[in-house]
This record gives sequence, structure tokens and C-alpha cells, in this order.
Amino acid sequence: VRVHCVGVNFRDVLKARGLYPHTRTFAQLDQDQPHVNRDTAPGSDFVGIILRACPTTKFQAGDHVVGISAHGVLHSHVVVDSSQVVCIPSECPLTDEQLSVMPV
Repeated sequence: VRVHCVGVNFRDVLKARGLYPHTRTFAQLDQDQPHVNRDTAPGSDFVGIILRACPTTKFQAGDHVVGISAHGVLHSHVVVDSSQVVCIPSECPLTDEQLSVMPV
């Protein structure tokens, strides 16, 4: 996917400050949790255009999509699973900037 816009949200602020609870388990104390650096890259929400798609998916090149990725999307292009993107209808009145900050 060629990325057009990336949303920045409070989760990204927590990541940038080193406060994002990466692997904490419900009802356990923070100090008992191992610190694993998964999902540390900022930027998880994006809008873009599909450049190539697997033939077994419902997507095709040229589709305008909004999506998410835990691996960070502050790049010109990203590779994501088809379950992480949704087509944007052509009649959608919102801009890419507005769509990138909406929850998927």
C-alpha cells in the first residue's frame, strides 16, 4: 500500500514517551511484567492506495483503503494483511487526512 496519510493518536504519544504497556497482563502488577518491545513503532492508522494485492483477496491495485498496522506506518509504503484494511467508498465525503484519524 502506498501511504498517503498517517494518523497520530494518544497511543503514539505513549509510545514516544516509553509509557505504552506493551505486554502487560490484566490484573498483574506492572513491575512483574516483562518488557518486550513489540508494537513500539509510532503510527498505526493510515490511508493509502493499494499497489499490489494477492489474487485471493477482494482487493485490487488502485483501491483506496484505510487500515491499521502494529508495525508502524510512518513509511512511504507498507505491506499489510488484507484483514487490516477496508475499502473507502468513492462517495465518501471525507478527506484522506480526516479518514486517517478515524477509528477503524
